[in-house]
Amino acid sequence: MAQPIQLLICDDDKNYHLAVKEALKGTCQCRSAYHADEALAILRNHPIEIVLLDVQMRTQDEGLKAIPRILECDPDVAIIM
Repeated sequence: MAQPIQLLICDDDKNYHLAVKEALKGTCQCRSAYHADEALAILRNHPIEIVLLDVQMRTQDEGLKAIPRILECDPDVAIIM
């Protein structure tokens, strides 16, 4: 059996987290972060293949500003905004 995709949802909307987890149930191992700092902590401690990243969280462009920091943690991670 194939290993589930390691996915990190980084978004400040809890309903979005629930919807994505429900839609991808059985295919992904989903982790949740509600802002960039939480996402970076998860990336440092867990193997993540894909990050679903919101542009606007605590600030208008928090997601955009987080991209270089995310890629420093793992240059091979795929980022979907």
